[in-house]
Amino acid sequence: MFYNIIDFGAAGDAKTKNTAAIQAAIDKCHENGGGKVIVPPGEFLTGTVFLKDNVEFHLLSGAVIKGSPDLEDYNKDDCFEQNVAFSQENVTGAHLIIAHEAKNVTISGHGIIDGNSPAFFGKLEGYKFSIRDKRPGQMIYFCECENVRVEGVSLDNTPYWTCFIHGCENVFLHGVKINNPRETRNGDGFDIDCCRNVTISDCIIYSGDDCITLRGSNQRLKNKSRACENVTVTNCILSTPCNALRIGVGDGIIRNCTFSNIVMLDTRNGICLISKYSQRQKEGTTIQNIRFSNFVMETILPFYIASGFDAVSQIENIYFSDMSVKASKTSCIYGNKNVRLKNIYFRNIDMEINGGKEFMDNKELDPCVHREWNKGGNTAFFIANSEDVRFKDLRIKWKNIDAPWKHCFKIKDNENINIDETFLSAPSDGNEIIKVLE
Repeated sequence: MFYNIIDFGAAGDAKTKNTAAIQAAIDKCHENGGGKVIVPPGEFLTGTVFLKDNVEFHLLSGAVIKGSPDLEDYNKDDCFEQNVAFSQENVTGAHLIIAHEAKNVTISGHGIIDGNSPAFFGKLEGYKFSIRDKRPGQMIYFCECENVRVEGVSLDNTPYWTCFIHGCENVFLHGVKINNPRETRNGDGFDIDCCRNVTISDCIIYSGDDCITLRGSNQRLKNKSRACENVTVTNCILSTPCNALRIGVGDGIIRNCTFSNIVMLDTRNGICLISKYSQRQKEGTTIQNIRFSNFVMETILPFYIASGFDAVSQIENIYFSDMSVKASKTSCIYGNKNVRLKNIYFRNIDMEINGGKEFMDNKELDPCVHREWNKGGNTAFFIANSEDVRFKDLRIKWKNIDAPWKHCFKIKDNENINIDETFLSAPSDGNEIIKVLE
């Protein structure tokens, strides 16, 4: 069955508020056992709409769903118990599209969902837009749902995270394009939190913050036993002034995930794994059995793997293979006084180091305080408080460097570091390729 929102009173004139009409179409589709709600060509202004069981929300080519500029048109912060507002970031608990504890829900088509972020942002302040007052939260929010699918659509101009998938099972994100200005504060792409069985494929993501994040934050969920597990990400293009891939946040578990065939363009940090990202976490996220393969990375900092703060949760069994990497800043691999990183493996990596002047600090890197946004040191890799870190077929080349690089590796307080079949050279005469610190 098909339900065209026009038949329920919607008007695609970019002026009429269509919240009630769109919701009426969704409700009727759901009441009749499910089907497809059609959004035809036109620009349809709306506040919050709720997807329901067995409903496919389908945007035809030329269709635009655009968020209302008025916060009163969105859901209340307490509309369901898992919802949360991040007041410290001037974010309410409002969302444009919500699926709450629903089954068999889909957003599809070749149209656009536009969060209308210019309505909530002010002038550029530094590298980011200012926030006029309050803004909506995650533009699309699937919460504790089963059988979720988003495919084909473009997701543009989110005022906060673009698409938040929290506590869901069996999730398919395919052929989605995300377009957020680089100046968007907290303008993440996909945030996958405590979800099981997820595939992300053939997506192009230009974001103002992390492109794809795997999280283990289960505090707000009804089912607190959920881990973030069995996630595959493949055939994607990512670009951001922040992290292309962030893995961490929360005190749960992230495990058994693969990333393959990824291109990163014009990106600050490539792959960022942190167990304890902030002091708000208790123990940190356990991160296990993660594989990255077949990457092309144009980044400033390509690899950042850290326990962080005083984390006690383990990061182990992390594999990187078959990568072509450009970098201008030190890659870091380190645990802390509580827990060492274990079994970190790099194989067949081509790395080209460029420039570096604006990203280098004269101080020695301190594994207790160094963060991914701090300046790096004079070495391609800094490794500390770890065990069983292995490099095989690593090739580092120095090109157009303008900073006092000295080493390929600095190593401190590690067990079982193996560097095998590599092609390494000092960046300049008289420097050591490998520096072991006391």
